[in-house]
Amino acid sequence: MKKKEICPVLSTNPWPTVGADPEFFIVTKKGTVINSDRFFPPETDKLKVKATNFGEKSWLFFDGIQAEFNITAQRCREWILDDIWYIFKKVYDIIGPAYDISLQAAVKVRKDILKKADPRARIFGCDPDYNAYTGEKNEIFVDPETHPLRYAGAHIHIGGAEHGKKPFIVQPSQIRESIKLLDILVGVPLVLLDREASSAIRRQMYGRAGCYRKTKWGIEYRTPSPFWLMAPEITSLVAGLVRLFYRIRLENVEKYFTDPVDEDLVRHAIDYNDFDAAMEVYKAIKPSLINASYRDSDPFSLTGTDDYYQMGYINGAVMFDWLVANGAETVLGKSLKQRWKLDVPYNQFDNHGDTAHGWYEGMWNRLKKKKKFEQYSKHFKTDTVNL
Repeated sequence: MKKKEICPVLSTNPWPTVGADPEFFIVTKKGTVINSDRFFPPETDKLKVKATNFGEKSWLFFDGIQAEFNITAQRCREWILDDIWYIFKKVYDIIGPAYDISLQAAVKVRKDILKKADPRARIFGCDPDYNAYTGEKNEIFVDPETHPLRYAGAHIHIGGAEHGKKPFIVQPSQIRESIKLLDILVGVPLVLLDREASSAIRRQMYGRAGCYRKTKWGIEYRTPSPFWLMAPEITSLVAGLVRLFYRIRLENVEKYFTDPVDEDLVRHAIDYNDFDAAMEVYKAIKPSLINASYRDSDPFSLTGTDDYYQMGYINGAVMFDWLVANGAETVLGKSLKQRWKLDVPYNQFDNHGDTAHGWYEGMWNRLKKKKKFEQYSKHFKTDTVNL
């Protein structure tokens, strides 16, 4: 690693729009993958689902063997959580108690399931995407009729903030650099949290480092798997990192994150879901992540707080380190229904993050008064991680 300089405090506070088009699988209680066209319509007749943004809707449909949903682009992280809660709730209403949602990045599908599926589910229908490091189109060379695996991504869509300028991230000279920065700020932290073996398998085909598309509203970051939807705390964390990315690019201070790291190491960490490589990158950027997280809602703020919830000061960086050291499922739970509180009836759902709690409140509720976490916090360091 190169010599580190620490990012200065960021002065701007833009709120970019953040949307997503995650894919997921429907499985039996024994884990058998079922073709999602048994439950959902095609994209040409997609199902509308309630959303929180002034009458907008989310959308649900089948996209191959897997299902997909599109959420309305939001500036508010809590609204993103609300919309995902409504989607997951609707999915469970439709599939019933005999089936479950799987957020695995890669699954094996039985031949008889493939044969029964809608013909549109037996093709790989994605438009091409591109590699930010090479500038070349990513190519897929397998026959979907015989290939036994299917893959799920959860791409993040980023649009311009309300500062009135043309979204700088869509300028041709800056798109690839923006995606590389997203690899450092979002892709690498997700490698540290996502220890699911299927994520490495997916990256043999899809979602390698630097994977993106240009969109009319900004950029689509196509590297992430559905893992970041495993719990509202993780979803909020990722949305917060995307917002931080936008501010870093707006203030032209990305050098504090790109200069200390080896680009090839970033690519290796993501392409192979390599924990050790990701940890090396994270340690190099951690001081700048903390210093850039000046606002109390920034994910790595050392004094993150919200007086409304009377949580007091909370160290976002130490919460992330605790998740890495102990495992996301260990801290957040193994059940998607439990993590997202999907047993709450519609008429008791409290929006704006009050049911599906975000990064700070959610983690605070899980970790408050836990002696092991309190002890761990006492040994927190800004330039390393205690595992």
